[in-house]
Amino acid sequence: GQHKSLFATTPAIFPIPIGVRTTSTIKIKFRAPGTGVYRAIVVFQFDGFKIARYITVRGGDAAVDAVLQPTLPYKKKKSEVHMPQDMVRAPKRQGSSAAAKPFLTDLPHSHIPYDVKAMIEEDQLDDFLEGVDKASIDDYSSFWQHLLWASEFQAKRDITLFDMKDAELVQSGKYFVLKVPGLAEGRPSVLRGDIVLIKCAGRGWQGRVQTTRLEEVLLQFDRKFRYRKGIDKVDVRFTFSRTTYRTSHAGSERAPRTM
Repeated sequence: GQHKSLFATTPAIFPIPIGVRTTSTIKIKFRAPGTGVYRAIVVFQFDGFKIARYITVRGGDAAVDAVLQPTLPYKKKKSEVHMPQDMVRAPKRQGSSAAAKPFLTDLPHSHIPYDVKAMIEEDQLDDFLEGVDKASIDDYSSFWQHLLWASEFQAKRDITLFDMKDAELVQSGKYFVLKVPGLAEGRPSVLRGDIVLIKCAGRGWQGRVQTTRLEEVLLQFDRKFRYRKGIDKVDVRFTFSRTTYRTSHAGSERAPRTM
């Protein structure tokens, strides 16, 4: 790569003979031209095959780096938003996407089972997966489904980082405008057709995203939704579509039958 000239190997004479069941040490020296991150690829070429390894080096002042080191362990922000269990459903999706062809087969819902959720929360999932025979066709579906459930569990936890408390809505005809800081950078990622959960005056509502702008989303609620500007405040939680997880679960369930 572009930083190749900054790295040097010792010994510099190749090839190096390596006997059976013996080791050989290769040292890599790096010359930092300044502060920054530098990367290179080391390729070990053998008779008939190659092995590549990536090297990343951070150059800079050690004293400055020590000052910039964290002083306390990272603590993830905890959401203060609590949504009601019962939500008034959003209107059905409208437009050209509503007429899209349905799936050829019914997708399983594949919600996270209670026992799997408990294993994830108690950090026991790794131990369970270690005991799964990854080479066994019988255990294939179980292994990948547990990984999918773990991924979805983390995604649900991560999206709560963008919860909004005491936000305000602006009515625009039959729609409501919600300002979302960070939307332009995809933090959070909100797409047309997504569902946004709102708590207004103690009641839960689903809002369907009709349009996304630079830092705003246009939401449509059930026609019974009422919002009093200057009086009501709303708590907001974003969601994501489970279609990708559902199709992945369907694939992992059917894959063993086609192997």
